[in-house]
Amino acid sequence: MLLDADPESAFACELSLAEACANVVEHSSSGRLRVVIRRTEAVFSVAICDEGEPFTPGAAPGFPPPEARRGRGIALMAACMDRIRVVRADGENRLLMARRIRPPAGPAAVAGRLDIKAST
Repeated sequence: MLLDADPESAFACELSLAEACANVVEHSSSGRLRVVIRRTEAVFSVAICDEGEPFTPGAAPGFPPPEARRGRGIALMAACMDRIRVVRADGENRLLMARRIRPPAGPAAVAGRLDIKAST
C-alpha cells in the first residue's frame, strides 16, 4: 500500500488504519466495517465507516494518564495523521484521516502483517 512512501509516513498511516479498524471491531454495534482508501503521490487518505450507534469523540482528545489501560486510539491517530475527524452521514459513522506523504530519500520498502487478535 505504501511501499514507495517514506518509512515514517508509511508506519504512521498503517498504524492509524489498524487502530481505527480495531476500534470499530471492538466498539461498533453494527458488525460491519467499510474502508475506503485513496492515495495520490502526495496524500494518503482513508475513511473507516460503520453503521453502529452515533459516535462523537471528545472535543479535544488527548492521551490518558500513563496508568490508564485504554483510551489512546483517537489521540494516537491524531498524533500520526495530519487531519482526522469523525462525521455522521447517511446513517453511518465516518472516521476520516489524511496525511501528506513523500517518496523515500533512497530505496525503501515497508511491508508487514497485522494480527488484530495479537494486538488486543
